[in-house]
Amino acid sequence: MSLFLLLALCLQDDVWVERKLATVPIDVSVRGALWTAFSVDGRKAFWAGRSEKTGKACIWTNQTPGPEFGNVERPTCNPDGSMLAYLVHDARKRFVVAGDRRDPPFENVTQPFVSPDGTVVAYRAHTADGEVMVINGKAGRPYDKVHSPIFNPRTNEVAYVTDLKHKGTVVIGEREIAVHDEAFWPRWRPDGNLLAYGAMDGKERFVVAGDKRLKSYETVSGPKFAPDGVTITYSASTGGKSYIVVGEREHGPYENAFAYVVDRGLNVAAVASGKKGENNIEWKGKKVATFDGIYSISHDNHMRVTFEPLIAPDGATFAFRGERRGKWHVIVGDRESEPFDQIGLPVFSADSRRVAFVAARGSEAYVVVDDVPFGPFTFVASLRFSPDGRKLAFGAQIRSEFWWKVVDLPEKR
Repeated sequence: MSLFLLLALCLQDDVWVERKLATVPIDVSVRGALWTAFSVDGRKAFWAGRSEKTGKACIWTNQTPGPEFGNVERPTCNPDGSMLAYLVHDARKRFVVAGDRRDPPFENVTQPFVSPDGTVVAYRAHTADGEVMVINGKAGRPYDKVHSPIFNPRTNEVAYVTDLKHKGTVVIGEREIAVHDEAFWPRWRPDGNLLAYGAMDGKERFVVAGDKRLKSYETVSGPKFAPDGVTITYSASTGGKSYIVVGEREHGPYENAFAYVVDRGLNVAAVASGKKGENNIEWKGKKVATFDGIYSISHDNHMRVTFEPLIAPDGATFAFRGERRGKWHVIVGDRESEPFDQIGLPVFSADSRRVAFVAARGSEAYVVVDDVPFGPFTFVASLRFSPDGRKLAFGAQIRSEFWWKVVDLPEKR
């Protein structure tokens, strides 16, 4: 099949057809933005509503209500919307509903995470004996503290770290694979064949890759993988100086480097560094901006961990979010957006020439593409460029309606 035919088929897909997904019934009140999710194929809106007749709440799928409970929160779906999970508070019971399954109740439960293919739902829960990780309804061993799950991109196995009696344990599924004084930020290699994480033993901090302990420093960040999908990268400090470590090479020194971009040539293309309240961005060896704060890690709308700055698909530039005097900007290379009250995670087009993001001014949400705002909307999520970069699709709430919106974009010159 030719590239042009494949592209034509992609453009004909109904992802790129605008449609109304739901209208809120007159006797139902919408719970709010934190209780809304969209599938990225544009077919489903999941939203929380409370019936004025019964006083009960449920998660609706488009125009179809789900089972009613006392309260429902935080619907989460995998990208294609085949699995929906959400929290329920009902008659002093707290539990997770995942698809057609109702999990056992706990003292408290936290945000559910859904694997990309929808086969695994994992979340943290509180019991009388401590915190547990619940995987597809089955609770694991209790610890003092359990941290968020990370899915293996190939097998969907769940990795997470825990705290128990001043020790940190790394767990995959039900197997404890390592114990340190502290363990943090596990990260699967993109092929799923290796788990890397940060750790501390005594006064030494280091990154572990599989069963190999890397060089010790005074501090290290959680590991990431370079664009080649193999080389481990992280920031580290020793002797009052900060470095970006790429494989076995140290780049720097910097003043408190905490976010960075490694390009396809395994060179450090950009670094965020500096003291609190004075974060500097350096791109290609030159200072381009200073901010009061900069995002370095977040979750997307499907609760997948994302490290920032974000690298463009061509590996030539990046995007990050910076805060200055209470307002937020998106910076792409050396270009800075206008200020907004809040800004969502930026998204690149496949050819790396466009960037889109959700921004808020007051209670109104906008979608910003190439510095042009579209809106206002009540809520926006799940931004997605067409393969040729000429369309942008996203889920939106517009007052009492839920839409899959499609914006035609002018040709990029």
